[in-house]
Amino acid sequence: MKKLICLLIALVTFFTVTCYAANVKTVSLSDVKGTKYEEAVSKLVTFNIVNGFEDNTYRPADTVTRAQLAKMLVISMGMESQVADASKKYLDFSDVLSSHWGYGYIKLASDNKLVNGYEDKTFKPEGNVTYAEATAMIVRALGYEVDVARSELNWPNNYMTYADEKLELFDGISTFKANDKANRGDIALLLWNALRTGVCEIVAENSKGLVYGQGNAMITEYLNYIYLKDAEVKKVDFDKTYKTAEVTLKEKGKESLTVEFDAEDAIEMFGKTVTILCDKKGKNILSFEATSDYKTVKGNVSNITSTKIYLTNKSTGYKLPEDDDDILLYGIDDIDDAAEVILLVDGSTIQYCVAMGTSDVQMGVVVDAKVKISNDYGIKVRGVDVTKGGESYLVANEDEWPSKGEVILYYINDDDYLVVLGTASEEDASSISSVSSSSIKISKKKDYDFEDKDEYTIVSATTSKLKSTKLSEVSRKTDMVCIFEYNAHVYIVVYEEAYLDNLDPDLVEALDALDEAIEEALDYDEAKYTQKSYAQLMKYVETGKSLDYESTMSKIKKATSNILKYIDNLEAAGAKERKVVSAKKALRELVKDEAELLVEDEDLYTKKSYNAFYEVYSEALDLLAATDAEQDELEDMYDDLEDAMDSLVKA
Repeated sequence: MKKLICLLIALVTFFTVTCYAANVKTVSLSDVKGTKYEEAVSKLVTFNIVNGFEDNTYRPADTVTRAQLAKMLVISMGMESQVADASKKYLDFSDVLSSHWGYGYIKLASDNKLVNGYEDKTFKPEGNVTYAEATAMIVRALGYEVDVARSELNWPNNYMTYADEKLELFDGISTFKANDKANRGDIALLLWNALRTGVCEIVAENSKGLVYGQGNAMITEYLNYIYLKDAEVKKVDFDKTYKTAEVTLKEKGKESLTVEFDAEDAIEMFGKTVTILCDKKGKNILSFEATSDYKTVKGNVSNITSTKIYLTNKSTGYKLPEDDDDILLYGIDDIDDAAEVILLVDGSTIQYCVAMGTSDVQMGVVVDAKVKISNDYGIKVRGVDVTKGGESYLVANEDEWPSKGEVILYYINDDDYLVVLGTASEEDASSISSVSSSSIKISKKKDYDFEDKDEYTIVSATTSKLKSTKLSEVSRKTDMVCIFEYNAHVYIVVYEEAYLDNLDPDLVEALDALDEAIEEALDYDEAKYTQKSYAQLMKYVETGKSLDYESTMSKIKKATSNILKYIDNLEAAGAKERKVVSAKKALRELVKDEAELLVEDEDLYTKKSYNAFYEVYSEALDLLAATDAEQDELEDMYDDLEDAMDSLVKA
């Protein structure tokens, strides 16, 4: 027996870390690979703050000069574009000549009060920078000079203590003395820690004066990248195909960030806290880590009640979260449809739940609703394109027991039980408003468009068989359908000629004649006729399209007569009018082919941008209905509608 899902329940450690590969290429120099310096050096090389040597080494034990650190800080603050101009300005350090490679960098660092010279007005650019000097320069770059000035400690303890206790800049750095020469490895750690530290901002004021705290990370403030630490996953929006998802992240006190991930990655991070480094558009991800303090449980669902969820081979259920926002549905509309789950649990209580459908869904027809299996009873199901026999299964959810002759959507769980996802019969079928080779509209309410052939499955149902068919073979006039939606996939069951049951043959013939009249009318090119005559014809065409087998004979015949009459009344447009009707035809095609599709997707866009678009769309409809529109009006409206569509902003 084929197994659907090979997920065994996995209990993971209480502290879970999930890491994702960066979208941006990182550099790993040979002599820091696998060391504590690797991440810092790799990121700084990516930002062009430090460089490796020609032999692909970084040489972390080498010392750093004061000029080199000045350059690193200038680049870290996003000021490298100003170096050329700074190189032309006067610098009041006697030992830094204009010919020195670092002149512009030192000038900028000095002007921005990142570095100080010595009492003899020298800078000593080739002198080795000490840990104290490097720390002071970096603290100034972060903007905390004014807060350090309040310290009662003397140099260099004032800077060293502040950097350690308030900013945690020494994280990962081994023991050192303030006046020791700083090496390249530790400078990389210092800078990488600083780039992820919030720059100084005023957060409050009290009796002692201003209170300073951390704002946006330095890398966000100066280098056009966003760094969020321990941000919460506030929202996950999957695309229509469930292949990608927009994840909204929120760090306390910071603006929210929306990043696009693969759907599988988005599922893994739900309920966890996230640390991320990416560009401001959330496209290029340099580093990502998701952590959780909860135990992770994965498994197949055996039963769901109003308060608990049970997993295969687990007799004890887990209490479901009370807040719906703590449950993420993937490919299903209700948790009752869940086949698999990922649970973040505390004891027996679920803190967060990802509920997923199964990927191995089948359609079949029940040929026996009470077949004996061992000491129990189940059902026999015949699959698509199978003409005889069938497979017998015990039913997992007995409250969904199907009847003989019903078409069912189902999957087989790990215990070889059949799980019913939905049932359909001819009595449940709906009429079809319109159908083409790639779309179908049901009961004038729901429209399904299939650009990708894998988005839907369609079968024709006869007495006790199912047979694969095509949308192009479905008849709007005679067939009826049942629709299942599961895991972003649409399953269509067609009951051929079901609409003809108990129908008056004369009514069928009248509707056939109406359809022929509509097809004839649509063959006439709008651009060849006057606005008034073509608009009158289309008015009756739309009336005809709205009629079906539930309409009266008199309405159907009247609509047919009006269409044929106004075909005869079409008037050829003159030379001047042809330009107008051509512009009108172009606007109509824009509305039909593009704008109408966007109208149905209101929930995908912000309210403000959608309302602005819809206002222009409504004006376009009014203009199309007019019989005296001017060419410039139509052309301007075409441009306005295009602009309105382009200005839609995703919610």
